[in-house]
This record gives sequence, structure tokens and C-alpha cells, in this order.
Amino acid sequence: MEEHDPALASRYPFTSLGERLIESEGLTEKDLAYDPLLEQSRRHARGRLLSAVGGGLYLDDLYLPPLDAVATYLIVRLVSSWIGDPFLNRLVAEHESKRFHRLARDEPIHVLAWLGGELGAAIRLDGERAWIDISSYLRAAAGLGGPRWRLANRDVRSGQVLVGRRELARLLQELLRTHLLEPTPRPSLSPPLRAIGTEVTRRLEERKSSIQSSRPSRQALPPCIERLVEKAERGENMSHQERFTLAAYLLRVGWSVDRVVDLFRSAPDFKERVARYQVSHIAKGGYNPPNCETLRSWGICVEDCGVKSPLSYGRRGRRRR
Repeated sequence: MEEHDPALASRYPFTSLGERLIESEGLTEKDLAYDPLLEQSRRHARGRLLSAVGGGLYLDDLYLPPLDAVATYLIVRLVSSWIGDPFLNRLVAEHESKRFHRLARDEPIHVLAWLGGELGAAIRLDGERAWIDISSYLRAAAGLGGPRWRLANRDVRSGQVLVGRRELARLLQELLRTHLLEPTPRPSLSPPLRAIGTEVTRRLEERKSSIQSSRPSRQALPPCIERLVEKAERGENMSHQERFTLAAYLLRVGWSVDRVVDLFRSAPDFKERVARYQVSHIAKGGYNPPNCETLRSWGICVEDCGVKSPLSYGRRGRRRR
């Protein structure tokens, strides 16, 4: 049974297995900071936090013993809460949820069902597929783009949505990400953990400063595009439609591929190679941003500007000056 498998505590330390392990060992913040037997946990926690800031994926600690793995996760959470930077919180949530998905995507369906329960979802197995309660599905699917996740395109019965095993793993990733973004009190930390926090803060400020030069002029920006620029700068998770709209608009008004890529650098899931490929593809295709009717259907339009396309808003602004 899952509740008795220590290997699952190592892979998924956020679960009740991890909580019970910490309680049974009586670990305190002082232990996490000073216990010499937990030195590797402190080292790996530092690596995970710095990897989150840098946009990487830290996997060097996948095979730690259960107690060390749970301690590593706790230190990551404590230090990020101590720093208290919303941008860092989003980066850490994205990093930890991506780690989770790397492991969970190959788990048997019954393990995914158990993990779903740990994340507050009601899941009923149906062979190699599963029914997830519609509330949990909608919470998770809100962060996913594409028509496949729209409720109208799913099999929905009696308040539940039918999903495949890989789809369930992806939904659980989003549930974990939103869970990690929930506010937590700022803890008190001992000097060894504060030292990790200070180093992480320095790296975070370096990353923030690296994207300052890509800030666009707000002159004549349509409200929908201005909102997307602000989301990109804050490092918020953006849907595929939002990213396409922003990139297509900026490229059409004269931005270079490099400058558009730089604007997306604060995204929690930023990958240089992927971002450059996607932006270059939009540039080579000469795509226009979607018209206002499409943006309204996607939930991107924020107000009625009296135009039919974001590009028309800029031309209207130039005629007024």
C-alpha cells in the first residue's frame, strides 16, 4: 500500500508520508540547519533553489534516503518562505512541480490516484484511466493551454472528468504548482539556512536585472498587450495563447527575436532553446496577433478599445498624436 512505501516519501515528500516521517523523527528547524547527518540535504536544497532561479531542473538528489529527501524538500520550502519574494515563489513552484511530473508521469495509475488524493482531488480508477472530480480538473486545467483541456472536449459524467494516465500526471503537476503558491508564514531561520537564503536572493536579483533591458515602451500599447507584458515581467505562468499573442504583436511592431525572447526570460518555465525556436517560428511565419474577437474568446481581452485588432490600436494612437 502507498501509505507504507518509504520510496514514495523520497519521491513525493510533500505528501502525508513525508509529514509522518518528520513527526516520527522529531526533526526541528535546528536539526535541518545544524545536524551533520543532514549536510547533504542542505547542499541539495541549495542546489534546487539555485536551479529554480536559473531555470534549470535539479535532479541530483533523486535517490536520497527518505529522511534526507524530505529534509531537502523542507529546507527548500523554509528558505523560499523566508525570502518571501513572489517571483521566487513562482520559480520554486514551477521547479518543484516539474520535478514531480518527471517522476509521476511513469507511475502506475493507482499511485497517481493516491497522489491525487494527497493533493485534494477525488479520483476514481477506470482501468488504465481515471475519473477526477470536476472542481479539481478545472483548477488544474486553468493553467494549461490548448483545446484538449477544455471541458467541452472532455467526457464528463456525474461531476467527474475522464482522463488518461499521462493526462492525470499533468493535471496533478498543476495541482501541486498551485498548492506550492499558497502563502505561508515567514519562518525564523538559523544562520546556516539564512546563508543559503542570502545566496539565493543574490542570484534572484541578478536574474531580475538581466531582464530590465527588455522592458517595452508603454506608449500606445493596447490594454490586453500591456497586461501580457506585465505578466511576463512578473514571471507569471502564461498560457500558450497568451505567449503567442504577445510574441506575434511585438514582432509585428518591430521587435527583434532576441528582444522578445529576453522579455520571456522571467517565465518560471523559461528554456532558451525552446523559447527561441517558438519566437523564431512566429517571426518567420509573419503571423499577426489574433483579432479582438478571438482574444475575447480566449479571455485575453481586458476592455473594449473600439478596435478589431491590437495592431489597429497602435495605428489609432499614432493618428491621435
